[in-house]
Amino acid sequence: MTSLTTLVYRESRGTLVFAEPELAERVSTIHHAIKASTWGEFKSRLPKGEFESLDLQDDFGDEEGGAEALPSDTDEFNADRVPGFSDGDYPVWIQTLQDRFLPGDIARRFGKLESSVLNGAFWQFDPEVEVEMVQALRSRGYEIVRRDDLMFW
Repeated sequence: MTSLTTLVYRESRGTLVFAEPELAERVSTIHHAIKASTWGEFKSRLPKGEFESLDLQDDFGDEEGGAEALPSDTDEFNADRVPGFSDGDYPVWIQTLQDRFLPGDIARRFGKLESSVLNGAFWQFDPEVEVEMVQALRSRGYEIVRRDDLMFW
């Protein structure tokens, strides 16, 4: 018996967005962390190892590259200081990855490839095609689960 490929999806900002469950959960966790009130709370809400992967030195290091100016856990959290957040590069914008998860013919049949000035190409899937698109994916062997409890787009 072959294993099914599982995708989760949700409607967000007027489009359907599909992702592998692990990525959707990771991005959702990051979006929840970004609502923190302190840097310590932000760190504690992030997935394991995520904070260490952020390059905060450029934003918080001193002129000699030291770490003295990094925020303490009790400092007020400011998401705009997280590298890439203000530019829309962090966390990953899953709409730009739809062609990694969806068969190309299904993406083209149900969606439209758009382009943003700063973040490149992204897919739009009108929520009105949800039932037909989900059926088409299931007919290809995908297990499709709607996850409105997750925050990803």
